[in-house]
Amino acid sequence: MRKTLIRVATLMVLAGCARAQGPHHLHECHQMKTDGLASPDRELVALVFTSKDNESRIQICSKAGASLRVIDFLSDDHSHGYGVDGAQWTANAQFFVFRLRSSGGHSPINAPVVFWKRKGNRFYHLDGYTGDTTFALSPPDKVSVDTFPAMKAATLSLHLLQPHEVSEMGRHEAESIR
Repeated sequence: MRKTLIRVATLMVLAGCARAQGPHHLHECHQMKTDGLASPDRELVALVFTSKDNESRIQICSKAGASLRVIDFLSDDHSHGYGVDGAQWTANAQFFVFRLRSSGGHSPINAPVVFWKRKGNRFYHLDGYTGDTTFALSPPDKVSVDTFPAMKAATLSLHLLQPHEVSEMGRHEAESIR
């Protein structure tokens, strides 16, 4: 029961801070490519914008400069959002994975792990895990994290995750957890 409550609370905080948008987003990638993280196959670029309040927006772009997906972790009061604290592509270029930290210092032991999945062009939150003490990627698409709240080391293959292990962070899901 406690694990379920913590999971729901984490999702509520994440949803409240995340506002995902589709390809029609106003920011254009072609002007900012050099500031991003290129995928291993050089077909995509992940741009991480961080505000002075340490809150972030992530934008995935094609090499041609088209914006594919954007997600914001910005808060209205600049202290209840999340900032990216570690990000990289998996070796197979199928996932862009990042760890988040609360901009206001809330829940310091819970560093949510979010990833963008190339197939389907969506962002997902890794349920029941934190990147607080462990956060590393290894080929082809493995991520090392800790269980939450037990804080036991775990390594997951992103392509093998089941629907009950992740929460999609789309427009409606983000608004519902706000």
